[in-house]
Amino acid sequence: MVHLTTSSVNPKKTDHTPEEARFIHILGNLDLSRSFYFSYSYNITHTLQYNITREREALAKGLPCPGNAGINDMFAWNNYLLQPAIRHIGKNTFDWCLPIIHGFVDQASKYQAL
Repeated sequence: MVHLTTSSVNPKKTDHTPEEARFIHILGNLDLSRSFYFSYSYNITHTLQYNITREREALAKGLPCPGNAGINDMFAWNNYLLQPAIRHIGKNTFDWCLPIIHGFVDQASKYQAL
């Protein structure tokens, strides 16, 4: 386990290999409070249309809502990191591990000042 918050990282601890220390340093420099998004209940790796279609199909068959079961790995920033969990945990992987999207949301005004 690697803590991602800077307050929990102990910089004086030296029992890491150089490669592990390098990766911990890289993770420590990421600002996860900006431009990273996730959802516990909504699959943000797919479009709204895709999600609605899947939910309607599941309801028509009398199945529960699909949730995050079928992520679109093209948009999951941590897809590579999720692969071992997907292989070992199996069906309920996304109860423990969430795909993270890296991007931004912008709302622009329709009219621009000249």
